[in-house]
Amino acid sequence: MLGLRGVRLGLVTIGLYEMQVRAIAEATAQRMRSGGRPRVEIMIPLIGDARDLEIVADRARTIVDTVGAEYGVALRLEIGAMIELPRAALTASRIAQTARFFSFGTNDLTQTTWVCPATTWKPRSYPPTSNKASWMSPRSTPSTRTESANSWPSPPNAVAPPART
Repeated sequence: MLGLRGVRLGLVTIGLYEMQVRAIAEATAQRMRSGGRPRVEIMIPLIGDARDLEIVADRARTIVDTVGAEYGVALRLEIGAMIELPRAALTASRIAQTARFFSFGTNDLTQTTWVCPATTWKPRSYPPTSNKASWMSPRSTPSTRTESANSWPSPPNAVAPPART
């Protein structure tokens, strides 16, 4: 599912992100010179470690500064991170030291948290309601589950959900 993509692809493919950032910065500079006031955000995908973002963000800022000088405009491009991996979600406070914004990639984040590729997703593998404690019991199998939300098995030592009002 993951392979070599996202920020890692940009780190190992020399010039890939540099080319993309330059194109964005040049388009922004041209728009500014023609009287526009663009608000541009560059989101770095599939961040797994704060250091990955630091490296790419430093490279991007250097390119943005260079393009701004070439066009004679002060470019302000925000650089943020796409939180798509459990590790990124758990270390978001460190990533936030570099990122100006976050976006949550719920598809990849869900798939990597549950170790469930999109090709094998089965909606019935989760409880039929979203407002009930829904952690699947290790003893729960498709043959022991029922369609009733009230009979969904709870894991051992589970805390009961709050009563509905």
